[in-house]
Amino acid sequence: MRRWSKGLIFPFLALILGWVLSAIILISGCQSKSPAREEQVQGRSGEYGDMLPAPETEEQILRRRLAAAGEHFQNGRYERSLEIIRELEIANAPNAEIPYLRARIAMAQKDSTLALFHLKKILDIGVQQLGLDQKRDVYRLLASLSYDSRDFEQAYRYFLEMVNLSDQEVSTATWIRLAEIAFYTRGDEAAAKIYLLNCLSADLSDIGEANRRLLDRLSRALRWSTLEAEQFGLSDANVSALQIDGDDLWIGTWNGGISRYSVGSGESTLYRVGSESLTPRTVRTIEVTPARVWIGTYQGLFQYKKSTSRWQEMQFFGDKVEALEAVGETVFVGTLGRGLWRSTARGWEKITQGGLPGEFINCLVASDDYLLIGTLNLGLVVLDLHTGRLRSFDSINPDLTARNVITLLVDDEDNLWIGTYGEGLYRWDRRENAVEHFSKASGQLADDWVLCAVQARTGLYFGTFGGGVTHLSAQGRSWQQIGLRQGLAALDISAVTYSPPRLYFGTLGSGISVLDESLVLGGTRGIE
Repeated sequence: MRRWSKGLIFPFLALILGWVLSAIILISGCQSKSPAREEQVQGRSGEYGDMLPAPETEEQILRRRLAAAGEHFQNGRYERSLEIIRELEIANAPNAEIPYLRARIAMAQKDSTLALFHLKKILDIGVQQLGLDQKRDVYRLLASLSYDSRDFEQAYRYFLEMVNLSDQEVSTATWIRLAEIAFYTRGDEAAAKIYLLNCLSADLSDIGEANRRLLDRLSRALRWSTLEAEQFGLSDANVSALQIDGDDLWIGTWNGGISRYSVGSGESTLYRVGSESLTPRTVRTIEVTPARVWIGTYQGLFQYKKSTSRWQEMQFFGDKVEALEAVGETVFVGTLGRGLWRSTARGWEKITQGGLPGEFINCLVASDDYLLIGTLNLGLVVLDLHTGRLRSFDSINPDLTARNVITLLVDDEDNLWIGTYGEGLYRWDRRENAVEHFSKASGQLADDWVLCAVQARTGLYFGTFGGGVTHLSAQGRSWQQIGLRQGLAALDISAVTYSPPRLYFGTLGSGISVLDESLVLGGTRGIE
């Protein structure tokens, strides 16, 4: 046994020695590599290193994870999206996109309270971190949620932020909301009108029935307003005469004298007491010239000199002055009982020829070279201003059968409109010499007693005694009745004047109804 063991040990030791020598040679060879070979190996190692992807930055990780959360949200996997969001909230500094996505998820899950919380958190972090579309969406959601929770002041602010950010057309519904809050909550009628004008000319087909009803209600409320007698310092709300002079609205009453109302400031001056005042109280007509304001009353004729702010009575007239018309420097005066007069360098001169124009003059209007005279009992009379010749309208066209002519209006088409006391309205086409009759029976008028008339951009307006206002569209195609439901304060309309964009309708008993024509021009549904 021992001999066998000794015989094997030498070969085994030789094998071990060979392995050791081989390892030494291999190590020596590696250490003695040439410099060129080493550089070549190092060079390849550099090439391979460049091809490996660089590690992601924190911003890139955030972008990628947000995109993943957004994709889960779009696919309706809200819980998975929220898991990613929670991880991002822990690992990152506050970022506005994270609560924005949270708010959208809350909206999708119909949790408006939570959505509002996260949207307000965006404002704390800084909405400027978001893109333009996202900013608009944030303010849109904030405005809508605040409006639904009846926080109208906040909603108003957010709606305005959204409008100011918009580089495209703002929705009609947004303008309606702004107008509603401005008018009903903030009491800012001027701003409400501006917002309403932005949506009245828009396509209203897709605003929904609720918004349509709100728009109609706002339109009526903002188109019409009422000036009460107390605003003018008057004790009488029965308006008998109106005339506009720049910013001044002159208001005459049946039994309360006259007042000058500043449309811009809302201040009024009552002329009734003292040496610089108009003492007569029954005012029937007002005529404004560059230097004077002429006032016809049932106690005579008076003038107000603008340069001195003083009143003067024309002693020659002590009776009922019913109509005034200024033609250049000449003032024509129509009276009830003393006929027609005009001013001259020598004083006042009566105009008469045979039985014309009679003693009872209701209204006067100048057109081209003629003065048209409406009388109480002789119909319409025409005065040629060059020749002084008077003639009855019957000699021109006998189709005007009415004798009591109460108002006259010449429109832009050179048609003469003749309002009568009880026999409706006539139109004389001067070029065709044709007379057409309109009445309550034929369906155009609400009442046959036509007391006043005016032309505005939106058409012709006729005030009636008991039927409110009748409106003829600017195109002359449609008649419309304007009454209490549309916004008038009363149905007895005794006087009217126009200063764009407002029409002033004097009523018997309810002051002045004011129509803002700009809100009619912008609309698509007429004055209603």
